[in-house]
Amino acid sequence: MSRSEIGGGGTSYASLGRTRKLHFSFNTLRRPHQTPRTFPPHMRAFPLRLLALLTVSVVSGCFCSPPTPSPVTLRIKNGSRDPIWVDVTHNSLGLEVQRSVLGVWTSFDDQPCACDLCDQACGGACQCVDGGTPMMVRIDPGQTSQRTWDGVLQIAGTSSCAFGSGQSCLNQQNAPLDETFNLKLCFVNQVPSFEELDGGSYDGGGVLGRGDFPVNEQTCVDKSFAVRDGVVETGPVKGADCTTTADCKGKGELCFAGSCTASCPANDYPRPSAAVPISVSLDDMGFYSQMPVGTAQVFQGTGKVTSVNYNASTLVAYLLRIGPANEHYTGSITVSFPVGNAAPLAQDAGVTVKLVDKSTSDSPAERAVVVRDSSTGELLLAADVARGGAVLDPADLAPFALQIGEVPIGCNLGGTCGKQLYFTTTFSSGTDAVTLDPGTSAAMNTAGGTYRFLNANNTAYSGTTTCVSPTTPYAIWRAGP
Repeated sequence: MSRSEIGGGGTSYASLGRTRKLHFSFNTLRRPHQTPRTFPPHMRAFPLRLLALLTVSVVSGCFCSPPTPSPVTLRIKNGSRDPIWVDVTHNSLGLEVQRSVLGVWTSFDDQPCACDLCDQACGGACQCVDGGTPMMVRIDPGQTSQRTWDGVLQIAGTSSCAFGSGQSCLNQQNAPLDETFNLKLCFVNQVPSFEELDGGSYDGGGVLGRGDFPVNEQTCVDKSFAVRDGVVETGPVKGADCTTTADCKGKGELCFAGSCTASCPANDYPRPSAAVPISVSLDDMGFYSQMPVGTAQVFQGTGKVTSVNYNASTLVAYLLRIGPANEHYTGSITVSFPVGNAAPLAQDAGVTVKLVDKSTSDSPAERAVVVRDSSTGELLLAADVARGGAVLDPADLAPFALQIGEVPIGCNLGGTCGKQLYFTTTFSSGTDAVTLDPGTSAAMNTAGGTYRFLNANNTAYSGTTTCVSPTTPYAIWRAGP
């Protein structure tokens, strides 16, 4: 399998003609016809400096290389309750072997291209192939997957060729049996897409596939080992037990299903019912008056509903206002709901309609609508797109109140905006309340009649993001007497 970019923490370096994220910055090996007669200042001393560092690390610990290498089985055991995915684009199985260099764990390529070895550096004909289709392996709960490290260290060096000198290359050394090494495993609990390949069989265990691997959302764990062990086993670490996120102390950890985790356990978010957000728009032929309120534009009019049209989950109410000289002014309001939801409005009902528009170039169609009975003031419908925060004020929802949950109930690693968290929304009236997961609705009997409440899709992104956050679209409507 060819090599391309993988993730795994640390800073990026171009090493030996391949790109990999590790801890040190190596310089790209050049083919013989590209070899400069002198290294640039930043390259000239570095390979020898790294070699010196590795030598100091070994000598100070009094470790000796055996005459023959001892292979080590690198094994992942998924002891968690959720599947994990690892990147196998380079056959690395999400695993990096690391050696201590002056107290710092430093990764090296334990599967080098043969062309990069010093005994091949002057040949000229040998070429390493870059790139390749991104591949990954899914390891289900209770499953194991493994590969073998041949027990050979790769140490940066230089070789002299007949046509030049200073050719960067790798010297090989059999790993000392008693030296302590580190095995770094990086994995994710969710991927935005995964297509099984060749029946899903992977020769090391697990299910082979391809798709988009979210490198920036990886969780990494470490395991110390010695070559004489023969086998080193690692896997996801089960987080501490928790009741709320406040119980979690690890970096980026959240409380899901009673366990702290910095990743996203398997869950069914985003739900199909929340795939289509709420939208609000109007058409005005004199029905509305318009005025600025802060940064918003507010459209308001009082009249009657002349007809109501439903197209799937989209409501269109046509409106009429009669002026003092019997002038007829018309308009309409359109509200689209997620599939399976639609608010009833009665024909000929007297209504006051208020539409608040906070749209900007960065957040277009940022609107909300409130429809009330023009005689009694009773709330008939409130719908808020709420991208980047609520559009309506609390007074617009009276006699109801809305509260956003503080503890995430699910998360998703897909997309380019970072980790997306999902929250409940609670609707209340006096002592009565209903708490809803994203993509769900429920009815509640109140003194004013039966109302239905919808938490269309309550989400926010953790960390820094340029995407709109939070997004908390919701709707309330009178469903019956």
